[in-house]
Amino acid sequence: MPGIGELESTPRPASWGSRSSIQLGSIFQAYAATYANVAREHALDGRFNLDYPPGRLLAVAMWVKVTRDRFPQASHWRDAYTHPMLWANTLATAVASLLAGLLVYHWVRRQDASARHGGWVMALLAGLLLWFNPAVLANAHAWPQWDVWIVPFFLLACLLASHQCWLWTGVAVATGAMFKGQLLIVAPFFVFWPLFQLQLHGVVRVLAGLAISLALIGSPWLLRDDRALLWSLNLIAGAGVSAAWLRYGLRPRSWIIFFSLTLILLIWPKLAWGWGRFAFAGTLLTVLLIGWPKLIGRGAPATLFIGVTALTLFLAGWIFDGDWAWVRIGFLYATDHYQAMVMGPVDNLARLLQDYYGLRLYSPVGSLSIAGKTITLQILLRVIFYVLLTLAAFAVAGGARHGRATALAAMIAPFALMFAFLPQMHERYFMYAAAVSSIGVGVSVGMTLMHGVTTMLASTMIVTCLLLQNTSFMPRVLRTMQEAQPGISWAVIGVALIYLSVALSKPTPTRKLHSPSAE
Repeated sequence: MPGIGELESTPRPASWGSRSSIQLGSIFQAYAATYANVAREHALDGRFNLDYPPGRLLAVAMWVKVTRDRFPQASHWRDAYTHPMLWANTLATAVASLLAGLLVYHWVRRQDASARHGGWVMALLAGLLLWFNPAVLANAHAWPQWDVWIVPFFLLACLLASHQCWLWTGVAVATGAMFKGQLLIVAPFFVFWPLFQLQLHGVVRVLAGLAISLALIGSPWLLRDDRALLWSLNLIAGAGVSAAWLRYGLRPRSWIIFFSLTLILLIWPKLAWGWGRFAFAGTLLTVLLIGWPKLIGRGAPATLFIGVTALTLFLAGWIFDGDWAWVRIGFLYATDHYQAMVMGPVDNLARLLQDYYGLRLYSPVGSLSIAGKTITLQILLRVIFYVLLTLAAFAVAGGARHGRATALAAMIAPFALMFAFLPQMHERYFMYAAAVSSIGVGVSVGMTLMHGVTTMLASTMIVTCLLLQNTSFMPRVLRTMQEAQPGISWAVIGVALIYLSVALSKPTPTRKLHSPSAE
């Protein structure tokens, strides 16, 4: 169970002492040093005692402060320490409920501007279904976890993408992933969405939003010394000048002047880094700056500035040997932390393959291999998932093109498909699909009923896990739920495929509305 047990793994500066109040400066100092300390302590075995991305680690650090302020001697888990987390979960659920309502309202109105009550009734129903969702309540309050934190970010990304605000869509996805990396698993959905609408500029803007958010949040570790900071500021200033010139018209000779100044700024600090890295960085930035107007048009100087800024920060981390432990620990290690087909009472395709056929995560798939690398079951299941996710993106793009509310079903599909087909899932993760499926009320009565089925399946797995922690409490209910496994897996897979099939269903004639203007 997450919580103040993290106090043991968070470095404590001497300034903490035994005082009842911890200074914010000390908290941020410990926060910035955590990844490097954990990586150093486990450099030999590579088995870290932490797998939190930066956003969640910062939340834990602030939780430490609040808890130590109230309980000066706190060092291990106590139920009384969950108070801040419960408020955070409540806030996340409230925001997600509001966004679900706005998303349903947008698509109901977009499909039929003359909809009864203007779509507000369905919007209100969607918000209430999410707010009172049993799976969300069990996950966020009965068994306090922070899984619900990324639900509002996903719904916000869907709402922004519905309005073709592609840059901010990428920002929302990347920021949410800083709290729970599972959001990155479905991130390609938002990249393929504008791609299937034949909006290349939209793809670039989503990627730019993703990159700038990751780079800015990771900058405390990427820019570890003054050399990296100075080099980055020089290039970012040059990108700003370039964006301004691009905005107000740019002559060819101005490019020559700009690149000359940029090269001077690169060389001027007399920094100790290899010419190979310099040549690569300079070539990459040059190609980007020259090709940008042709890629997305001359009307996007802000995107140029954002893209170059993000690339500059990542290059600074590479050139000046920044600390990449936040990526290794928070994302890469977390991806394969648990080397098992399923974690807990999970019902999905991986569970069926494990229980009925005895397959394991790295079981070879026949004699298949690519470039001498054996194709394992883990790889195969990931390929299946991303193929289905691509179909969901194709469906949502079609819904956006025709102004159909079935696009909402396509937005439910990513999390449902993720849980149904990917291995290494925890039983809690189907809660994502249960929460997001509340927007199905904007599609049809059938999708509203599917929300109930999804919620029941998600709640069953969470409750089973809770009962396993105390088998003497309601043993008959526990036994009934265990006997239903892994058969429930078929229902989970069926639910995910139903959402996808509804999203891909043949469009019916509707009143076509003008699409929202691009950002």
